[in-house]
Amino acid sequence: MVSLSHNLHVQCRASTIFFGLGALFMLYMLVREKITGKPYLVITDKAVVMNSGAKSYEIPFADVDTFLMTGVFGNKMIGIRYTKEADQKVKLT
Repeated sequence: MVSLSHNLHVQCRASTIFFGLGALFMLYMLVREKITGKPYLVITDKAVVMNSGAKSYEIPFADVDTFLMTGVFGNKMIGIRYTKEADQKVKLT
């Protein structure tokens, strides 16, 4: 039988690794943006563009049906509902 303190110890280590790696990733993104001058996220009047470094992703507002407030485990988030045409394009590729 595993004690409660052992489970708590494992959860603390996992949380530390998860959030530590997230902090390192954010630091990397900030340094990369300062060096290259290219921001990670650009919002224009026609689309949202995400520059991940190796590839750029563009989400045209024409493909968005609605924005909505949603929640996961009590945390508020913004959801994006795409048009049926945009959803079909993604499924085909």
